[in-house]
Formats: sequence, C-alpha cells, structure tokens
Amino acid sequence: MRYTRVRLLIIAAAVAVIATAEAVAVFQLPAPPSVTEIHEPEEVAPEDEPTPPAPDVVVSPAKVPPDFEVAVTARCRGESAMAVSEMFQYSYSLSDVTSAGLATGTVYVGGNVPPGTYEVKVKCATGPLYGSAQLQVVPPPGGVTRGEGLTAMTRVTVTTAPRDEIEEALRPRFEEPADAIYVKIGVAHEWRLRADDPDLARLRSGAALTAPGFVEERLGEVAAFTEGADLSVQFGVPRLRIDPKSGQVVVTVTGAGYATCGQIGARSCRLSFWPPMPGEGITRPASHEIIVTAPGLMVMGVTGATPGAQEHDSIRFDGTRITRVVFGEDTPDSVAGVAAYLAGDSYGDVVLDPGETDMPPGEQMSWQFASALYAVVFLVIFAVMWTFVRSLGVVWWRRRDNWLLVLWVVIFYAAGAAAPDLTTGLTALIYGLLLGGLPVLVLVLAGRRMGPPPWPGSVLTLTSIAGALAGALLAGSGLAVLTETSWWLVILLPIAALLATTLRRTRRHAPMIAVLLLGTGVLVTVRIGQLGWAPGYATWSSLLALDVILLLGAGWAVAAGRWPARGFLWLGATLILAITVAMWQTQAESIPLIMSWDEFALLIPGVSVTAPLLLALLSVMLVVRLRRLGHSPAAVFAGEASSTMTLGLFLTQLVLALAYVSLTLAALVTIVIMWATVEWLLSGPAALRAKSGPDVTGEQHRALVRAMVGRRFARAALTDLLRQGRGRVAAGEMPVAVFEKQRRTLLRASDDATGPIDSDLALSTAAGRTPWQGAVAAFGVGLVLSIPFTTVRLIQTTSPDGWVPVLATASIAPLLCAIFGFFYPRVRGDQPLSKSLSLLLAAVVIALPSHVSSLVVTLTADPAAFVTPLPTPAEVLIGAVLAMGNLTVVCLGLGLFWEWRLLRLATEPWVRIRSLRSARAVAAPLTAVVIAAGTAVATALVNNAVAPLPTVSVTRPPAENP
Repeated sequence: MRYTRVRLLIIAAAVAVIATAEAVAVFQLPAPPSVTEIHEPEEVAPEDEPTPPAPDVVVSPAKVPPDFEVAVTARCRGESAMAVSEMFQYSYSLSDVTSAGLATGTVYVGGNVPPGTYEVKVKCATGPLYGSAQLQVVPPPGGVTRGEGLTAMTRVTVTTAPRDEIEEALRPRFEEPADAIYVKIGVAHEWRLRADDPDLARLRSGAALTAPGFVEERLGEVAAFTEGADLSVQFGVPRLRIDPKSGQVVVTVTGAGYATCGQIGARSCRLSFWPPMPGEGITRPASHEIIVTAPGLMVMGVTGATPGAQEHDSIRFDGTRITRVVFGEDTPDSVAGVAAYLAGDSYGDVVLDPGETDMPPGEQMSWQFASALYAVVFLVIFAVMWTFVRSLGVVWWRRRDNWLLVLWVVIFYAAGAAAPDLTTGLTALIYGLLLGGLPVLVLVLAGRRMGPPPWPGSVLTLTSIAGALAGALLAGSGLAVLTETSWWLVILLPIAALLATTLRRTRRHAPMIAVLLLGTGVLVTVRIGQLGWAPGYATWSSLLALDVILLLGAGWAVAAGRWPARGFLWLGATLILAITVAMWQTQAESIPLIMSWDEFALLIPGVSVTAPLLLALLSVMLVVRLRRLGHSPAAVFAGEASSTMTLGLFLTQLVLALAYVSLTLAALVTIVIMWATVEWLLSGPAALRAKSGPDVTGEQHRALVRAMVGRRFARAALTDLLRQGRGRVAAGEMPVAVFEKQRRTLLRASDDATGPIDSDLALSTAAGRTPWQGAVAAFGVGLVLSIPFTTVRLIQTTSPDGWVPVLATASIAPLLCAIFGFFYPRVRGDQPLSKSLSLLLAAVVIALPSHVSSLVVTLTADPAAFVTPLPTPAEVLIGAVLAMGNLTVVCLGLGLFWEWRLLRLATEPWVRIRSLRSARAVAAPLTAVVIAAGTAVATALVNNAVAPLPTVSVTRPPAENP
C-alpha cells in the first residue's frame, strides 16, 4: 500500500501530537520518593581538598558504672558515624545528625564490664581517620561483689573440624555450612565449690540443664567472631566429685561450638572472653584462669588481660577481664583485620590495619605468579579472539557491511569502558545504543544477505516486534512504579505488544506501534531516572535475554544460510521462558521492581539466569553452522570449520566457569592447550598430503581398499617365500629360476601403486563421505564409549551441583572424537590406529591441567575447607590414571571402529586385515579391551578417588560484611 504525501504528513502530525501528549502525561504522573529522599546525601570532597581531620569525640558522662547507657557525640560535618570499643560486643551506629552537623548516638556499657579506663573510637562515614575519647567505668555503688567461689580453670582448644561433622551439627537447624574453614571450639570448665555452696543443690537438681546460661552466668562466655553459619558453645551434663583432701567439690563441665575461621592460607580465628556479670545469688569464682590452645596456629595478638604465659600456639591469662585473642597462620594474609578486631572493631569499620591494601585477604600474589597469570590471560584472549575471528571465515571479512558491525562494537565498547568517568544519563545512552542498536544492525545485514525472513515477512517488521516488546517492558516497569500498579502490569503490556505486532491484521502497523511503545518506555524511564531510579532486575534481565536472542537468531540464520522458521519458534519460546523465570525470581525473592542507578550489580544474577538457555542456543548455532560447512569435502581444510570446532571445545570451559562462578587457572591453561593441541593435531605430513591429493569418491575408495588388501597379501606371500625359499632351493625342491620368477611377481604386486593415491594410504581418506557424516559417526562412538566412566562418576558424585562439572569434563572426549571424524584426512597418522594414537596424545595433554591442579590443591590445601572430603595425593594420581585409561579406551575404540567403518564402506570384511589367527592383528583390540576392563574394575574399587576428580573445587571466599 503506497501512501501519498498528504497522508504521510497527516500520520507524522498525528504521531507528533500523540508523543507530545504522552510526554506531558508521563511527566505529570505522581512520582515515588527520589533516591536522595530515601538515602542520605553524601558529600564528595573535591580532589584538591585536604584530608579532613579526625573527628572530635565526646562521651557523656565520662564516668559511669557497669550496666549504664552513655551518649557519644562526634563532629562529622552532617554525616553519620560508627563507634567501637573493646568493651562493646557490637559496633554502634551514631545515626542521629543534629543541625550543627554532629553525629550522636547511645552506647551501652554491659553489666559484666570490669572497672577500668576504656577507649571509644569513632569514625565518620566518609572520613579516613577516627577520633577517640576515654570512658572510665567505675565500680557500682557498694563496690564489686567479690566472688564467693574458690578457684576456676578453663581450657579452650581450637581445632579444625571435619566437614561431615559440621554438616551433622548444623542439620538440626536446617542450615548449610559456609564456604570457609570451620574450627571446633572445645571448652572444659573446672571450678571448686565449698560443700555448703547453694550452687551444689542446683547442680544436683539438674539446674545446669534446665536454666539457660547457667554456666555462662558463673564462669563467663567464650565467643568466636564468625562470618557464616556457626554454633555457639553448648555444654553437657556437669560432673561432680569431692576432693578427699580439702573436702571441696570439683565441678567439671565440657562443651563444644563451631565457627568459621577464614580461608586457606588466611586462617584467622578470633575469640573473645567475657567475664560473668556480678549478681546476687550467683557464686562466681574468686580467681579464674583461662588457657587457650590452637594447634597448628600461632598467637597473633591479645588485648585486655595481661598474659600470664604465652607460647607459640597457646596463651594463659586472667579470666576476670574482657580479653580478645586472635590465632592465625604465619602468612601475611592471616594478619588482615587483626588490629581492628583486637580494638573491638570486628568488621573493620573504624580501625584500619597498618599497610592495609584494597585486595581482600587471601588474594595477594607474588609478582612472579602475577606475571605468569597475566601471560596466561593474554594467551587465552589471543586464542579465543583468533579462533572467533577465523571461525567467521575469509568471505565474511571481505564483506564491507560486516566491517560496519565490527566498527559499531568497537566504538561503543570503547565508550562503555569510559562509562565510569561519564554521567549516568550518558552512560545509559551508550549502553542503550550498544545493546539496542547492535541486534538491529545484525538483522539488517542478515536481511541484505539472505533476503526477508519468511515470517513476519520483512526485517522491519521483525525489528518492530522486538522494539515494541522492549518498549512494553520498560513502560510496564516504570508505570508500575509511578502509578503504584501491581506487578502484573509488567507482564500484561509485553503480552499486548506481542499480540498487536504479530497478528496478521495489525502486523502492517507494527512499526508505528513499536515507535509509540518504545517512546513511552524511554519517556517513563527518563521520568523515573530524574528521581534517581532505574528499571529493576526483571526488566533488565528480560531486555538482555531479548538482545542476545536476536543476535543468536541472526547468527543462526547466517550460519544455516537461510532464515530458519522453526528456529524462530525455539528462540521465541526461550525468550518467553527467560522473562517468566526473571519475573518468578523477582516475586519469589522479593526483588524490587526498581533500583537505583548505582545498583547495576543486580544485573549479574540476570545473566546467570539466562546463561544456560543462551549457552544451549549458542551450541545449537555452532552445530547448525558445522552441518552447513560439513556438506562440502573442502571443509576439511577450511579454517572457519576448524575454528568453529575449537570454539565448541572452549564452551566446555565456559560451562565449568558457570558451575564454579569463575574461571580457574586450570581452565585458562586448558583453553590455551586446547587451541594449540587442535592446531598440532590437524597439521603435519598427513595434512599436507591430503590437501595436495585429490578427493576420493566411494568407487575409488573401494578400488583402493582392494588394492591395499592385494598388496598386503603379496607382501605376506613374499615374506613367506623369502623365509622358506632358501631352504627349498638348497634342498632341490624348487629351481632357482622358479624362485626368482615368483619373487619378482610378488615384488611387482606388492609395489603396485596404481590409482588416484597410493593404496597403502587407502584407510587415510574420507572414503567419499562428507566431513559432517564423519563427525556425527565419530561423536556417537566417543559418546557411547564415554558413557560407562561418566555414569560411574555421576553416581559417585555426592551432590547434584557436581553433575555439571562432571558432564562438562566428560564432553571433551566426544568433541575431540568429532574433530577426528570431521577432519580425518588431516589428522596426524597414515592409518586409523595411528591417527587415534595422535588423538589420544592430544586428549591426555588437554586433561593434564585439571589433574595437576587437583594434585596441587591436595598437597597444599586444608581438608576442612572443602564441601566434599579431599582426596589424598595417591588417590588423585589413581583418579588421573583412571581418567587416562578412559581416554585410551575411547581413542583406541574409535580407531578400531574407524578401521571397520572404512572396510565396510569398501564392502570388504574386517577380517581381511584383522584376523584372529594373527597375534599382531589382534594386539590393538585386546589392548583396548584389557584397558577398559582394568579401568572399570579400578573405578569400582577406588570410588572415593574418582568422585572429586578431575577438578577439586576450592571454596569461594565469603562476601564482605557491610
């Protein structure tokens, strides 16, 4: 339908009027509170402003008895502050800000704080320094009640707890252990009472079990600072015995608790000891001595009581004072946070350690290791980029339209790298053009190459559908905030947009609908952006899924050489599933529909939600591309085909990264080795010979195989003639002329090399089959041969979370088999078994980094830091041998299968070259069978050696406390 100029002007005027009215309506909507109204404004000091001085701190009153509240005031220029002290069990926030800019708050001096002078440290929210004031705790009126008991001795032992013991202890609370090292805190109290002490009657009546805090009220509390799930010390039944010499009653009670203790190489066990609170009717000991021992650790520091004795891993002190003790490893990482904790600042909010760095504990590295790591990262980036660029093909790079795509990505990603130095609005504009314009550009280029898609009929309509959906998502998210509408509006608008743009009657108006919806979404987003808000997690993750799915759809079409109608159905279903998952997670985890512009970190979970779906689609796209390329025999020597196969290998390490939430050093090294190994496997004399030789058809393959069989028979007969002919000639059974005639005849037959190539190389060709057919056959064989070992690994995996790494690692062997089948003429070697041995060498080299990493971890790590029991070095070596045995079975089995396949394609029986009457001929099959049987038996006997391998997952460090 053609529009006249008048109609076009009328339509343009109508759109302008609608857009103006819409903008006025949107900006007249009531707004939620701005970010500045909810969050206190933060003053940003200019760069040339000098460092602010430490705040002046005033405590009032300056002298107080125990069990008293004290007002603390600090001059913080209108900011809040944080107060800590060694007599406080917790940090106190001074959140009340006066008109004079003073931060004030109330702190509590506990009733068990002994008299003395304590320092209260206060730090402002943005100040680098802290100020302090002295607070004197005086005895209460009437003085401190003297302990009526006799003496007490407490022994505390800190030991590393096994993981299964921690799980058993936390099971009644339905909690999972944190990803950190746990310690068991064993406490043994022993105190003496007079025979007429009232506590004896309480003990005999079971008061120690029924009265909460019975032991703590008399002997004090042993507490550990922890950052994960923990269990406080729980005491058992007290034991009573009478000392026959003094007549005193000795009470013994033991208990145990569990707490986290940092990470490997940075263990820091922080304990605090609080004396009992004076009270009437409670018998406290007159003297109390505490001995703390931590085998394998060293005393890093102590505050409060003066140690009576101190050794490398133990300390003795008076239990009537508030005391803090830190045990750690003899490493620089273990020192982090010690000074802050000893000063009463458990989370490091106020006190900073001397020489503290921005890098969290356990992550500092030497320059040698850092240099090696940077070199590996550079090689990984080079290998991935080179493989990706090469996989696109020379023809792709010769098209000038594709250079526009590359230029677009480079420019906007460079601008995105500078985004932290730009304003929020400009940053949002850059990311919007990058993420929104890139799919549009890709779809336009795909349409210019392959014509319009069969559905919806044009690239413009397809782009309009995507634009309308994006605009509806933005509009629904923003209007749900501005109008306080329920979350269902975020779902209703996208559904209406899809119906309005995909129905046959309204499809021709899709561009106009897309402009209106996208404009509405942008206006609403700008409106809430003026207030400091941004669309929430569900909207961003849905937009990201839409963006990537459009890119995959265009890539899929280019890879297949046509617009896939069914492929768009699968992509649409994936998009709907991704949006549904994002909305469900938003409601299930109570994630807000909006967030501030500074909270873009919430987008990371959105990537993790859609990553498995998008990874599956990317794998399908690679398979479709390989299928298209593999229909031509020339694909064996095409760089884009080998690079695409290598990208498939790289995906296995990406799956491991998603499983472990990070790329390990072993995975980085494996990527580099994969790239180098594939290049080595497909190079050499066989590749040069196959590239210079002609393509062998099926008929030629049959002729070559028959010639090869004839030559082998002639050589075997010639060998027998030379062995037996000399004796027969000497015995007169055969004339010399007959012997010479037979020798020359057999020699000519064994040297006959007629045909397109040497018949000795008949089993080194593709046999007239396409590379795709070879890849499918080889992948199927590798998959079947890998199933037994993989099944045993899955059964022995203790947690379902470990299935993904096991499957990702097990998929490497079938993928290598697919490379073997696709590029069989290029693989190093002249025969199927020699080529399979080259494949075995490549597979072993690729598997080595994970096994070496596992061995290093088992030799250097603490077993308590792992969810599953850590294997011993001997078990790691056994597991590596079993994995190598599995690779041997797969590769030798593939070589034997390929030999049988090539003979079957030539309509020749396999026994022509593998006769059971020849020991040499059955050596390879027997070797494969023996290795398979040995691997199966060893796997069944050493089940605990296989489960943690080939990768040992190191626990991740806990998140920082606010």
